Amino acid sequence: MKKNRLLRTHAYHTAILIGSVVFFLFLGCQKSSHTYRFTRFSMDTVIEYTVVSSDQQTALKAVNAAHQTIVTLDSLYWEENPTSPIFQLNHATNSVVLPDSVYQFLRRIQTYWKLTHGLFDPSVKPFLDLYGFEQDSPTPPTPEKIASVRPYVGFQHFHFQPGNRMAKEAPQNAIALGGVAKGYAVDRAVAVLQQMGIQAGIVNAGGDLRCWRADDNYWQVGIRHPRKQGLLAVLKLQNAAVATSGDYQRYYFYQNVRYHHLIDPRTGEPGRLSQSATVIAPTCETADAFATGLFIMGPRAGIAWLDSLNGIDGILVDSSGNVHTSRYIDRYIVELVK
Repeated sequence: MKKNRLLRTHAYHTAILIGSVVFFLFLGCQKSSHTYRFTRFSMDTVIEYTVVSSDQQTALKAVNAAHQTIVTLDSLYWEENPTSPIFQLNHATNSVVLPDSVYQFLRRIQTYWKLTHGLFDPSVKPFLDLYGFEQDSPTPPTPEKIASVRPYVGFQHFHFQPGNRMAKEAPQNAIALGGVAKGYAVDRAVAVLQQMGIQAGIVNAGGDLRCWRADDNYWQVGIRHPRKQGLLAVLKLQNAAVATSGDYQRYYFYQNVRYHHLIDPRTGEPGRLSQSATVIAPTCETADAFATGLFIMGPRAGIAWLDSLNGIDGILVDSSGNVHTSRYIDRYIVELVK
């Protein structure tokens, strides 16, 4: 792959930030502005902020406010936090009344579940719990254990009722929001930064990223290759979000087989059709949810599904390492390794 093939006609300087999944190249800025980078931690990942501002104090104040929003959302949506509404829902016998923001968020999740034909499904928590990803020496579950919890998986078992009440059909029904909560938090953080006058920047939460600009220049975003050292692709983005779901992000090997956290809700087993799936969308919440769905769909169904959507594009690396792209991905591509 050629190195750093930039749009040099727009570039006054280049700033590079290395992340767990992506790096950024900032192209072009007003001479009176500066690029500042800050690193924080929340939602079990490093949060990287790149902001363009006239001075560091203004940038720092905005980033601190944005990060406090992410910390608050982490507490609200982490299913293992006993004070979280999600924890309370998971441990309820039948139903709970949720805060309006949480209720509306889960409503949107229902939409993503439907749009991905049920393959983005936060109700896979009973399956996830069987794999022991948090254990020191995890082992995959037996088919019998998977079969024992299969009746409790499926977002159709959750029902939205008046008064922000959410009901579930069995006490064992439970949700995990790791496939979308970070994307939502990034969107909220970006909104705070924009409200505080930051006219260009990037928020990256462990590979769930959203960028914006108030001019005609671009950010360049590098996507990590799922197997090789280096990059799979370099994208040029202005006001967009990108998220990647990969089998290399949270996994273990057992008897030479990779077991990862992207569970196919139809089988209770890790999806085996993809190595990684990257989605570009208007919001990070959408990109995050759709990347999970695309990963599970695999190349044939997944690319056809992407091409049926408006304003959504993506790149998928299949289980054999072949690269597949949506119909209009070329408008974003600077470099792509195939």
